[in-house]
Amino acid sequence: MKNNYNYQEKMNSNTSQGLVLREKAAKNMVLRIYTQLKRKIPFCKKPVKYWILDEPNSFKVCPYELGFIFKYDVVRHYLKSNTPFYSSVSNTEYKPRFPFHRKRSKMYDPQYFLKNGISYNCYMLVGPDMGNRTIYFSTAISEDGMLELNISLSLYKIPTSNSDIFANLNIHNGDWERCNDMPRLADLLNENEVGFLPPSDFAPVPCQVLFYHFQESDAIIYRDLFVVYRNRAIKRGYMPNFPSILEVFLDPPYEIFIMNVDDNGNILQDKKEEYNEVYHDCDVTWAERHCYQKYFVCKVNQMIEGSSRYFTLSYLQDHLERNPVFHRKGKTGYKITTPFPEFT
Repeated sequence: MKNNYNYQEKMNSNTSQGLVLREKAAKNMVLRIYTQLKRKIPFCKKPVKYWILDEPNSFKVCPYELGFIFKYDVVRHYLKSNTPFYSSVSNTEYKPRFPFHRKRSKMYDPQYFLKNGISYNCYMLVGPDMGNRTIYFSTAISEDGMLELNISLSLYKIPTSNSDIFANLNIHNGDWERCNDMPRLADLLNENEVGFLPPSDFAPVPCQVLFYHFQESDAIIYRDLFVVYRNRAIKRGYMPNFPSILEVFLDPPYEIFIMNVDDNGNILQDKKEEYNEVYHDCDVTWAERHCYQKYFVCKVNQMIEGSSRYFTLSYLQDHLERNPVFHRKGKTGYKITTPFPEFT
């Protein structure tokens, strides 16, 4: 997998000219997949190159003031509300693991979590909609919580120090560097509105990420994916925080490969792009598959914005139903199933 790319360079590229791609499979894996495919599908003439869609948006580490607001105004209000971490419907498959991970998680211990001196970072995902001047928190809070939050926001609208700056986050290695494309926190709060996304259907607990330059509908798609990946992080034994979500984000249980596009993300001449489902984990949930597919569609539409084309979930699902599916078998191999019974 190619992880050594310049994230800002990707952000500044003209994505309307083609999809932003990242090579997923090593050459030996591509050859192995091709060999298996050829046995099942006679018209598979030559090895194909499989890609995944890269992430078109940039991740930031917020100034500590926003972490303070998230910790003391949003999370504290949530902890006081006695809302369960898991919803009663969507996440029943994780409940048997709940007691063990509750003991490990600072989120479940208000005394520890809110203790002075315990820092808590907050993150921001910056999207392509430069005309949207709303900063979205990941979930709504009550009127009482809003009153406290507005008091905190009013304090931070006044420039006080050199610490209220954002940092670029390289999600592949965790490195931070000073961010030069974001205003200071006071300017950001004075020039933009603060909004709240509706509660997620997949879990009610706040997620420590804000969204900026996003349409609300796109922010909800990303937020729901992060919430579902937090559940997967817990299942893998990680802490339910955003760094753990990013670990799952980079190593997802379910993914979609794309083929018949060139290195620049353009569809090959006389070809039609194809999509393949890849199950990296054996226990992929409906929520993980559903949220990833919506996320995939959202990324495509962000990349092709300005073109006459619009990518839909139904279009993607129709293609997935007709193409081979990869299921992890062992550490490196994949079992391939096809929708063509005569070739199986």
